Parts: sequence; structure tokens; C-alpha cells
Amino acid sequence: MRTGQTGRLLEISLETGETIGNPFWDCNVSARFVHESGQSEQVVEGFYDGRNEQGQHRYKVRWMPQLAGSWTCEANSHPQHEGLNQRFDVQIEESPESIRGFLRTAPERDWKFVFDNDEPAFLLGDTQYNLFGAHYNGVDVAAILDHRQAQGVNYIRARAQVSPHHPDIRNTWQTRDCWPWGGSAQWPDFTKLNVGYFQAVDEVMAMLAERGIGTEFILEAWMLEFPFNDRGQFLPEHEELWVNYLIARYAAYPSLFVWCPSNEYEFYPGKAAYHKEADRWFKKLAKLIKSSDPYKHPIGAHQWYQKVALHERLGDCEELDVYLVQSDWILEVQKFNHNPALCMWIDQQIRFHAGSSAKAVMCSEFGYEKSGSAFTIDVHELFDHHHTRRGQWRAGFSGFPVVHGFNNTWGPNMTLETDSIGSAYLPIYRTFMTEDVRYTEMVRQPELLRSRSGDDDMGTAPLSMANGDLAVAAVYFPVAGSCELALDEPSRYSFYWLNPRTGQRSEPANCDTFYFATPAVDATNTSDEHDSDWVLCLKKQV
Repeated sequence: MRTGQTGRLLEISLETGETIGNPFWDCNVSARFVHESGQSEQVVEGFYDGRNEQGQHRYKVRWMPQLAGSWTCEANSHPQHEGLNQRFDVQIEESPESIRGFLRTAPERDWKFVFDNDEPAFLLGDTQYNLFGAHYNGVDVAAILDHRQAQGVNYIRARAQVSPHHPDIRNTWQTRDCWPWGGSAQWPDFTKLNVGYFQAVDEVMAMLAERGIGTEFILEAWMLEFPFNDRGQFLPEHEELWVNYLIARYAAYPSLFVWCPSNEYEFYPGKAAYHKEADRWFKKLAKLIKSSDPYKHPIGAHQWYQKVALHERLGDCEELDVYLVQSDWILEVQKFNHNPALCMWIDQQIRFHAGSSAKAVMCSEFGYEKSGSAFTIDVHELFDHHHTRRGQWRAGFSGFPVVHGFNNTWGPNMTLETDSIGSAYLPIYRTFMTEDVRYTEMVRQPELLRSRSGDDDMGTAPLSMANGDLAVAAVYFPVAGSCELALDEPSRYSFYWLNPRTGQRSEPANCDTFYFATPAVDATNTSDEHDSDWVLCLKKQV
């Protein structure tokens, strides 16, 4: 009898000494789990994991039991092979610890993300596209994850495979080939997978789970790269094998937060402009993922093109759960020549893509902060810590989770030696949203501002949010300014100021008016003209 616990990944190995021509392509393994009550049944696909020490073929089934009791497991292979067809009992005990389960979307809630146990999820992310490949190459990714977690990060954007997108910017961490299929990039065999590489990915997924961090698991990126830009070689059957293998191998991990079919999906099948064929391809792939994933993890759509909103393109895709919005961060500086320190328009662009849809929305990409000598791309050198700081506050005060990007960890570099300055602002933001206020109760309320300084189009206007009964209200000033709030009875409220650069809070004071002007910045402490943003928080006195 096999044993396990609810909310704990259970791995079952099945071996056979029989000859199998191509064990990835010529044999399918699945397991059917049936609860003693007869009221719960789950079918989980297996995956090939190489040979065991005796030289036998080894297949694995990874299952996340969510109901205690006695289960019967019936494993089958097609075609049938001795050792791969078994029937046995599994006893699942209730976990003694509280298990939050998988991440889910909750369209009926303002912040849209919860875990299976109904615990709300405040997601604060970082982009580490090559997290898996870096570990495969010996980088101490555990130290990087610990560092980011201490800064408040609990969500990582990572891609399944590694390939050189920018030929003049080599991966500084790469010491070995990361090709995840059979053969090589020059002579590929897409009917096979690199088991050694994916065993390293297993280790990272386990590290993430131990820390309570989740990944946005990007299945295909970038679409301008080989093999995703060559559908004459990378056939639909190869894509189906690739997707199903990744689902079978990783869906049972609690660290799998969101499936992202493709980073910047509209570049399918290698074109550099938006076209409706990409929408059809995305919907088809989303159907495949949702039908193959026994746990129905959320599926997200990540875009590049800005002129057609995501809700207009994919609003009818029932399998799609999350709009993973990328802001127009490059055009902001290259075409319009605006100062990136203001991170202007990010909140407007997120709302544009979301529309009135009930789907969950996340700001998944809004630029990459330069990191000392960790150079990658010229345009990244334009984005500094002010852009990082203002971006997270703008997104958060609009009701959206935010994912950051830093030059020292986003891709070609994976090092903490030159960590970006702006990463120090993350815990200040997280603490305010989860401790100073209850983010689950706060919603964007522009009508709270009876009058205000600044200009929306120039990115200088304040943003406001409040809870349902207006007992808690907050205003983010991206630059020095003033506002008058549409609240009643000032004497019932107290207020304080938060410096989003240092985390310092002023002493709470009673309100005698609802007109507020940002504090003056002490010129002895800074000479930077962009050290001018502030957070105002008001709370009704009990």
C-alpha cells in the first residue's frame, strides 16, 4: 500500500524492462485514482523520467491528493508493458498542517486571487526567465530566491526552456547546453525530451514550494525564437507532446501558480505584429492545457501589442483566467520620449486591457531596472529605481498585482552582486498593502478625490483607494502635490504619511480638514528631484 497526506505531492514510479523504441513518443502512461466513497475520481497522466539503476525504463505519476481516505489507483500503459500496468491501494491521511492548496482566480472578489483554502493571495512578483536553466548550470538559485523572498516576492515569472534571444548578450551564467528536447538546436528531435534538464527543473519547483513561492510557468518563449518560429519543424504534434509532458511533470506542484502558454503570444508563428491567427492559436493551446491539467490551474495571456485590448481579443476564451498585462514601457521612452522615472500610464494601460471583464488581471511586465554593471539591453539602462517604485504603487493603487524585473536576475544575468536599487522598495510596498491596510478590502476609488493636483496624461495625478465603508482610505502621490478628499467629518479620522523610498511613517495625527499637501522633502537627505512621491493613509477612529 502507498501512503500520503492531503496537500502533499505523491510520486509513484513505474518501471519496465521491456523494449520501448522511443519511451516519450511510443508509450503513454496514466493513473486513475478512485476514492472509497465513490464520489471522487481523478485521472493523472504520467511522464517518462529516464532509466533506473537497473537500466529499466522509468515512468512517474505525480498526484496531489486533496481528500483523505482510502483510494484505489489503477495505472495503465498504452501499448501495455509489463510493470507499467498495476493496481494498488493508496491511504491518504489528513495533513496535520494547514494546507492552502493551489492558487485560484476569484472573479467575484476585488483582488481576484485566492488559494484553495480561501486564503487571499497578495502576489508580488519578479521576472527570472532563466531560473530553471541557471540552476541546471550550477547557479545558487536558492540564495536568489531567499533574497527575493526577504524583499517580499512570492511570484516568479520563469520560462520552461532557455535559448539565446539576444545574440550580442550571452548568458553570463551558462556553462552547458540547455536544449530541453532531443538532439540539438541544429539537429532537433522534438519527439524526445532532455530528462536531465527537467530533473533540475524539478529541484527548482521543490525549492519554490518549500518557500511558499509560486511560478508563472511560461510554456513557450520567445515566439521569435527557434523552434517556436518554425512550425514546419515544430509540428502541432510536437507542441502537444511538449505541453502534455510539462503538465504531467509539474501540475501537481503547489508552486505552480499560473500556466502562461506563451510570453508575448501574438508573435506566433514568428511574426512581429499582432494578427488574429495568434488569437486562434492561443485559444487552441488554452483548451489543450485546461483539458490536460487535472488540477485546472489558472491560465494567463501575456501580450506585447498595445492597440487592441486583451479583453477584445480573448474575452470569449472560457479557458483563460488571467490577463497578464505588459505595459507600453518601451514606447514610453523611445517614441514619446517621456521620463521613465514617472512610470506614467501603467495604471491606464492595465485598465485598457482589462476592460470590464471579470477575469483576473495582473501587471506582469512594465520594464527592467538597470543594475550597476549587470548590463543586458540598451533600453534597460533608461529605467531606474524610481520607475520600479512608482510602477508598483500605481499598479497596486489600481487594484492589480505587479511583477518586477531587474537586470541582474531577469535573464542573461543571475547574480546578487549588483542588485538593483529599486528592489529595496518592494518590502515597503508589501508591508503597507498587507499590514497598514487590508488590501483585500481596498478598491480603486478615483471619486474619493474631490479635487487634486497633477495631470493624468503626464503621470503626475494622485491615485486613491478605500475600503467599502470608507473607514480606511489612501492616496498615492507620484509627485509632490495636494488633494481634497470627499469624506465626511474630519474629526473622526486620523492620518499619517508614508515615505515610499525609506518606509518611514509620520506620527499619526487627527484630521481637522480633508485637504492635504505632501510633506516637503528634506534637501539635506536627497538631491534627487524624483524623490518626491508620498503615500497618505487615513483611518477612521473607533
